[in-house]
Amino acid sequence: MNVEEVRKGIPALMLSSSLEEAQAGVEARKAAGPWPEYIIRPKGTLGRKRLQPNTGSNTRTLWLNSEVGHNREAKAEIKSLFPGVTPFSTPKPERLLRKVIEASTRPGDIVLDCYGGSGTTAAVAHKMGRRWITSELLPETVSKFTKPRLIKVIKGDDFGGITTTTERVAVGNLPSDMTALEAQDFNRMLNKAISSDDPIEIPLASELAKMVRATQKQGESPLDADQAKTLLKLLKVFAPDGAPFDVQKPVKTQLARRTRTRDETTTQWFGGGGFTHLEVGPSMFEEVEGFILLADWATHGALAKAMCAQLEVRYRPDGIFAAFRGKTRYVVIDGHVGETTILSILEQLQEGHIVEVWATQYDVVAADRLRKERPGSRLEAIPDSVLDRYRRKASKGSPFKKEMIDE
Repeated sequence: MNVEEVRKGIPALMLSSSLEEAQAGVEARKAAGPWPEYIIRPKGTLGRKRLQPNTGSNTRTLWLNSEVGHNREAKAEIKSLFPGVTPFSTPKPERLLRKVIEASTRPGDIVLDCYGGSGTTAAVAHKMGRRWITSELLPETVSKFTKPRLIKVIKGDDFGGITTTTERVAVGNLPSDMTALEAQDFNRMLNKAISSDDPIEIPLASELAKMVRATQKQGESPLDADQAKTLLKLLKVFAPDGAPFDVQKPVKTQLARRTRTRDETTTQWFGGGGFTHLEVGPSMFEEVEGFILLADWATHGALAKAMCAQLEVRYRPDGIFAAFRGKTRYVVIDGHVGETTILSILEQLQEGHIVEVWATQYDVVAADRLRKERPGSRLEAIPDSVLDRYRRKASKGSPFKKEMIDE
């Protein structure tokens, strides 16, 4: 992937002076202090302006509101999804997230958002054919915003944001080299420039007389000399004032007809796909003065369920066994395991099956006895062996598949 592909559609800032002059101007402006906090807009309203930071790098690209939206647009999107609910104070418009994702990923890539909030990033990534992972700390935010929004995306009930795109198109044939947006701007300015209170008059009879004389002079008139002379006399008698005529309405009508445009909306997303909602419980470990210990709640049944999650097996209690996978049975014990406990477990274990016993304490002799009596079985300590599993996984690197990027 080359730079042009990554930055596709992202305009760079153009300098009106040399780079050295521009840098000097920026430094001078910074030295003059922050920009005014409040400004007067062209229509006379007050607006608040972001203060110019005194540190960091300068802006290198410019994304306009017309292209990526703004905060008001984002709030409107949230309100349409959740009527009557006060939106987040700083939501992001879907068009902005589309720009970011489009510039940095390809379809099928994974988009990670560690602060799910209203779910905008995940929703946009889903609509754009990207895989995504999002997390949110507050359960009420997930139940009120994140999850309902993503369900609407999948069902095709999210009609806002980038679900549709609207483009200005011509109605009929525009003049050559004129775009639909230019025609729209032309009509807007035409309405301002031409007002019914300010007529545009031309002397119709005088203009006709000019045309008769011009064609006679050029020898292209369909009239002979006498006919032309008679016509000019009649025009003078009929319209001594030149017959002023207001051409504003017909001219405006014709110009507007030749430059007519309309908005054309295309639906880009119809729903589909799915996601898995995982509720992460509290950590089963606590750190006390540098030592990793089990949390107070991780006892008995709660410990067994947590350990099954750690071992990536479904918690299915059956007598002394907490879970199974194939011919492997799992036993979780909150307490000490000796040889007697191992023998008791083996009495309830079917022939041809093995067992993993996880205990908070155990005798080494018991571990040896288990391996000897049922090869392939093992006895592990909680939390030490669990932490060792973490370390082994971490040493293998990122769980995400690494893909080569073409240069």
